[in-house]
Amino acid sequence: SPSPSSSLRSWAARAGGRARGHAAGGRKGACARAERLFEPQPADRTAAMSGLLYGLDKELAQREADKRDTALEGKVRTYLEGVTGESVGDDLLEALKDGTILCKAMNVVAPGSIAKIHQSTMPFKQMENIANFLKACRQVLNMHESDLFTTADLYDGKSVVNLTSGLVAFSRAAAKHGYTKTPSIAPKESVVRRSLKKWSINPNSTLSKMTQGSSSTMEKSGVQRQGPTFGADHTQTMWGNTEVSKLSLGSSRVMDRPDISRANDITFGHDAGNRTSKRT
Repeated sequence: SPSPSSSLRSWAARAGGRARGHAAGGRKGACARAERLFEPQPADRTAAMSGLLYGLDKELAQREADKRDTALEGKVRTYLEGVTGESVGDDLLEALKDGTILCKAMNVVAPGSIAKIHQSTMPFKQMENIANFLKACRQVLNMHESDLFTTADLYDGKSVVNLTSGLVAFSRAAAKHGYTKTPSIAPKESVVRRSLKKWSINPNSTLSKMTQGSSSTMEKSGVQRQGPTFGADHTQTMWGNTEVSKLSLGSSRVMDRPDISRANDITFGHDAGNRTSKRT
């Protein structure tokens, strides 16, 4: 019969084997979960995430899905292929995510506007390509900020609607810049011609000077001179030779200066004594 020590060693070996097997299985399960977590997202990311969102996020995702125009997305795809000569995939978000096609399209429309296009898989390099494209849209094509999409709209897949609208506006700006090889897919801008009419005041209206505002130039009756003799001039103009009391006289005329009283001088007592002695 085997000794107790050998039985103990065999039991420990079997226990260790089972533990290693569980550990390996745990590592394999964790790796599988990580692969599922970082596996590529489906083409329609908005629709894929709508089933995982709740509340306001789900409502916003549904609104985004309702606003999508697949026909317009197809026109944008065809336009970019005509400008760059490269094939654009069915998913605009995935095909334009690295920003290289956008930068190439900008350099075709405005040569040399983007000096370097990064051919890298690193996220910050791809986002730099998108930022350079948007910068050229602002500075070279003079596009309005409201016509542009954001880096998050494209790289993070926030809004394919904003991306589509921004590229349609890009085609219009490219045509204004002088690029006519590929026709613009943007609708024709409406030009509003307004005839400016000078607003005239009805002479029969009862507008007072106070409510007239700046509708016309108000005539200045006279220059007011508020000098040292303003009171005197004003009194003579309004009242003529009417007597005015000294209290309300103001500066209407020069007031006579009375004698200066020296009753509080330091030599008051001495002077008073001299005067008294002279009288006696």
